[in-house]
Amino acid sequence: MGDVILIESGKTIPADCILICSTDMTVNESTLTGETDCSHKSHVTPENYDHNPQPFILQSTLVETGEGRALVCAVGEHT
Repeated sequence: MGDVILIESGKTIPADCILICSTDMTVNESTLTGETDCSHKSHVTPENYDHNPQPFILQSTLVETGEGRALVCAVGEHT
């Protein structure tokens, strides 16, 4: 926990994380939710704070588009 990792298109998320910077990121969460539509993810900024950004990315989900850096919050049995 506490590591900063690079998240790239086509990669599976290795742990539960919070985005600290991102560009046009969408994540396929169907392995967890069953929902087939990708979810747009963005880090929290002063500009988007009121618009309910989605900074959380979860282990075993797939990055469909975009890239970013994320802070690891939970690993292993704690995800």
